[in-house]
Amino acid sequence: MRQKALFICAHYPDASATQAGHKIAQHNLNELRQHYNVDTVFILRDAQCQYPPSEPDDRPTAIIQSIGLRRILAVGAGMLAGLPPRFATRYSVEAKRQIRELMRMHTYTIVWLEFSQVFWLAPSVARHGASGSTLTLSAHDVQVELLQRKSMPERLLLLRWTRWCEGRFFRLADSIRVLSEKDRNLVQSYNPKAPITVSPPRPSAFATSVRRLPGSIQPHSLLFWGAMNRSENYAAVIGFIEKHLPQLVREFADATLFVVGANPPKRVRELASTHVIVTGFVVDPTPYFEKASLGVVPLIQGAGVKLKTLEMLAAGLTVISTEIGAEGIAPSPRLVVTPLQDIVTEISRRWRVAPM
Repeated sequence: MRQKALFICAHYPDASATQAGHKIAQHNLNELRQHYNVDTVFILRDAQCQYPPSEPDDRPTAIIQSIGLRRILAVGAGMLAGLPPRFATRYSVEAKRQIRELMRMHTYTIVWLEFSQVFWLAPSVARHGASGSTLTLSAHDVQVELLQRKSMPERLLLLRWTRWCEGRFFRLADSIRVLSEKDRNLVQSYNPKAPITVSPPRPSAFATSVRRLPGSIQPHSLLFWGAMNRSENYAAVIGFIEKHLPQLVREFADATLFVVGANPPKRVRELASTHVIVTGFVVDPTPYFEKASLGVVPLIQGAGVKLKTLEMLAAGLTVISTEIGAEGIAPSPRLVVTPLQDIVTEISRRWRVAPM
């Protein structure tokens, strides 16, 4: 009989999701299932509960929802329990009770925590480690790094607290999984003894099947690709449209930006024009990858490896990116990393040489 594992996740793992993190979670869950019989617990925001798992056998052992006022109260309760806000969004006494009950009923070889939002369970899991289970933390982002890129009031109030709390969780882990070497070095400073696996996100299958033919590429066109409900994505798009695209339009009258990705907020939709095409969700983004002349990733927030950048590179686009958008990605002749203030210069230079 195979050994058992417990997989606890802050989102539905879903290989077909628009969000990179959901795809990574599905990959990690599939990998775990190759070696163990896996029980799954999902601690979700209420809005997420409408999305079914992508595989028929993904029916969870338990789902704990955080709804409306209860979610706000949960964050407050988590902060009273010593958790900074970034670790308190999934805090749930009910989740703690159910997981404690599962660990009492079953012998788990591994307890796996996927996403930082459920790392608050690490102390409780570690206390049960005497029964033989080991603790794995899968960090999609290092929260201290994210916080260092936020506004001064948030950094000033929360950075030291977040660093202490995140360090405590990582020190409790028996093994850790991260997405880049940079994150590995950061995490290793917290826990130099735990083995750390670097597992970069993998581009979606469609990206490697894109066929970019000279006759199909639209001159002076740009592609921004990503889940548009994420604050770092829509902030980047809004800033680029308002501050940088007008400069390109003055030099190239047909300059066009394709904003492709699910759930763009109202402010992004209102910026649509002859020069800005906002698609919302598309079943197959391949046509935009085939006709855009360049990819653009003008991110000023966020941390970790950006799947959007990897997928545009895998599709054969040259990508103009800020340092944050290129973080953790190996150098490539087609990856141009530039400060945000120079992004127009880099795009213009390439269009003047070859508009395609």
